Amino acid sequence: MDAFLDMRGGAFDSVEFLDIAFSDEFAVRLTSFLLNQRLAMNTTPFQSFPRIRHCYLRCLNIIPIEIHPIDLNLPWSQLISLNLGAISIPPNVFTMITRHTSHTLVEGVFRITFERKPHALLLPRLGAVDMPYLQALQLNLHDASLDQRLFRVLRLPVLRTLIVNFSDQYEEHFNIMAACINISAYSTQTLQVLKITELPPPFPSPYPPFKKRYDGRRMPARSCHSLEAYFLALRNLRVLHLPRGIYLCVTTVEKIANGEILPLLQELDLGSIDIQHTFSMIQRRNDLAHHHSLVPEASSLKHGLVGPCAFLRSVRIVLPVCDLDEQRIIAEKANSLISTGIYVAIYLLESSKFYVV
Repeated sequence: MDAFLDMRGGAFDSVEFLDIAFSDEFAVRLTSFLLNQRLAMNTTPFQSFPRIRHCYLRCLNIIPIEIHPIDLNLPWSQLISLNLGAISIPPNVFTMITRHTSHTLVEGVFRITFERKPHALLLPRLGAVDMPYLQALQLNLHDASLDQRLFRVLRLPVLRTLIVNFSDQYEEHFNIMAACINISAYSTQTLQVLKITELPPPFPSPYPPFKKRYDGRRMPARSCHSLEAYFLALRNLRVLHLPRGIYLCVTTVEKIANGEILPLLQELDLGSIDIQHTFSMIQRRNDLAHHHSLVPEASSLKHGLVGPCAFLRSVRIVLPVCDLDEQRIIAEKANSLISTGIYVAIYLLESSKFYVV
């Protein structure tokens, strides 16, 4: 390993993909190699990859090693894809890396952990982060409620895929949708895939949790209107996965049914309190799409559509647990939809059982 870290540039002039795995087994076995000390030095082995375009950094330990990716002196300005999903970094390191890769990066995966510190209010102001070529972004966010400034500085004008996995120990009802709206503020015309998933916290926090802002609600009351306005701008969205606990209001569901919002949507994952209303939305939406496919001009004039209305081909619905009679009624309606060529999956929230009907 010492020999590798001491290598000079140009040793691997044909390598395009770099996979770096870290482990603290060296220290456990009392070898002369001390990772953190060596990385603190001006190491340059990764400058020996003049053609490198793809990089994956990962940690093989159950307990994460504190790795500062900047210390690796990677050829950041060459990278078109970067995966840091297995190594936790703070927000300031994320902004440093994105600035280094801003003119080349097309795909990025990052795991960002926000920390509660006494000097949190004294952190330097974050400047805008422009990434004009980034098309796919996955963010694994932990405790993002502690500092939400990061989401307001990203400028991603050509983003097509946004995947956000989040967990928060400090705010049970953290408004993740507001964060996603800010992240994609510059890409509403290009975004095609939006997937949001809530995860359990990776490790317990050493600090006491904050007081919850929204008791008994996933989102504040005004969020229904904010979401509707957001979805109205996403004219090219094909895939939408919403996290548990976020329910679309009746007016939003109606506008999806008539193609007024999300006209190109084909795959939908959502929670529903009124399953019959959701089933009705799916049926009416696909009836409209079918009519439009047969008589495009007449359909547009009759229903006031600006563009085409796509078929919903895959729907996953999360429901509160219900009794057997209700489940039979739901299964009959779902099977009726399946007979038209739609994939339908029903998830009963409290029972932790997944049904594909």
